[in-house]
Amino acid sequence: MFSKIKKSFVFILLIIFLLTILSGCTKDKVVGNYEGIIPCADCEGIKAELSIKSDTTYVVEFTYLGTDAAPYEATGNWKIDEKERLVLIASDGKRVEQYFKIVSQNEVKMLDGDGNEITGTDLNFPLLRK
Repeated sequence: MFSKIKKSFVFILLIIFLLTILSGCTKDKVVGNYEGIIPCADCEGIKAELSIKSDTTYVVEFTYLGTDAAPYEATGNWKIDEKERLVLIASDGKRVEQYFKIVSQNEVKMLDGDGNEITGTDLNFPLLRK
């Protein structure tokens, strides 16, 4: 009987170990610098530059193309949620979370405010690794 308990305990530890390794793989996959031009209703486009750092912080800068508007910068922390989405959490606490789908090691795609893919438009919202 002790042998069965011991085997079960070892099995549980192995599963925990593997899950820990796999969760780290996603985190490592997303760390880096990304950029892209996203659609804008009243300008030529918005240049988005996103830096995801290994210490779970981020910096994002938005530059409105074809306007005199000053670039907008935000900082905060990021996480990978249970749906494998990249979630940016602004450090000022005033803005809502921003969601990105992890498409590949070289691309993240901006999602809507609820974390869903943007549908009903031909516009695309990818940011590619620099």
